[in-house]
Amino acid sequence: MVSNKKILLVTEVGRKWSTNYGGVLQALALKEYLEKHGYSVTVLDYNPESVNPKLPHLRARILWSKIKKILRGEKDALALIWTTIDKLEEMFWKRFYARLDCERLFAFDKFKSTHIIFTQKSYSSYADVLNDSYLLQDSFDLFLVGSDQVWSPVFELSPVQNALRTIDVMLLKFVSGKPKISYAASIASIIPESLYQVYAEALREFNEISVREKISAQEIHRIIGQKPFIAVDPTLLLESDEWEEYVEPSSLTQIPEEYICVYDLYRFKEILPAVEKLSRKEGIKYINYHPYALNPLRRHNHKNLAFNYYTKGPGEFLFLVGRSKFVITSSFHGTIFAIIFKKPFFSILWPERTEMVRGRRQNERILHLLDALDLGDRAFEDPREILRRGLDDNIDWNSVHKKLDELRKESQEWLLNALDKVLQGEANGS
Repeated sequence: MVSNKKILLVTEVGRKWSTNYGGVLQALALKEYLEKHGYSVTVLDYNPESVNPKLPHLRARILWSKIKKILRGEKDALALIWTTIDKLEEMFWKRFYARLDCERLFAFDKFKSTHIIFTQKSYSSYADVLNDSYLLQDSFDLFLVGSDQVWSPVFELSPVQNALRTIDVMLLKFVSGKPKISYAASIASIIPESLYQVYAEALREFNEISVREKISAQEIHRIIGQKPFIAVDPTLLLESDEWEEYVEPSSLTQIPEEYICVYDLYRFKEILPAVEKLSRKEGIKYINYHPYALNPLRRHNHKNLAFNYYTKGPGEFLFLVGRSKFVITSSFHGTIFAIIFKKPFFSILWPERTEMVRGRRQNERILHLLDALDLGDRAFEDPREILRRGLDDNIDWNSVHKKLDELRKESQEWLLNALDKVLQGEANGS
């Protein structure tokens, strides 16, 4: 094994980018795993959300494009009105809870600065990174991208991210002449034909490619004819006892002895009513992530809610999941940490129709993992299923973790072999 080599890790995390538990913890896990095997890992401090690019009349252009779709009959006007009302309400409460966002940002900043080493310089666009490409290539022996949805076409289709050329950063287009590897990279969508060339040119320059789920492997095979290795998410490279090193006891003083931990990013308006009913029925409190339930106009609907942990950092998130009685989540990484800590759980999926309309395959990553562990029955679309099944804890954790250990070992071996192969090749001048 080649060790004492310097790796630049490129992922969806910067000093000021990402206050997402899964995003930050996957970056930490990949860094920690590699460092335990003798590599020095630095994360590119890329922060595309920290700038406000001056795109001429961007919002007006987006609004006009929606109006044109209505005029052409491509979009239902009534649906757009309700969507607009929901967005306005969301914007209002986002401003109302600005203080919570500041607390959350502070908690994440503290966790990142403690556990992750970033490049000294911060970058906000592909142009910024490209300007330093020679310096970066002189400073690092190998460039590694992953995990999370680093190769999502959303980067290319978003007006803001397209202007910053974020996809070019994630495809490591600023690197030439140094080894490039992806670990558990995710596309999470069907790549439009218009973007084939963008992906094909960059992916053919990679020395080794692994992805996180089957759909990502299929998309890459479709574009460049190569079948990449399907690896586990970096968070699964570490075992539960290794994660205990990063657990931070909660600063909250009134934590119930038993509670349901709800970690939902998308469907809280549907999930919380079902959880509230289940909570009352089972006589157990629940804790919740999204601040939606703190809205004074809605708080009376959530009487069994013990507290919200929206402002808490990744270390406290690990603590709260690990000490819970049951986990209800719509998050991929929420599902992962329930499995790591052996907590019975339900994974709430996006409705299939919504997946088709959005053109994204968010469910795929959850289902791919659960099927591999024979836990497919823990995932469903309708939150009302929570009430029917109750706190179903019928999971054979010995069997689950035996399968997980096999998947973990395969991915660990692939990653270490890939690193050794490309660095040995580099040393031999091949």
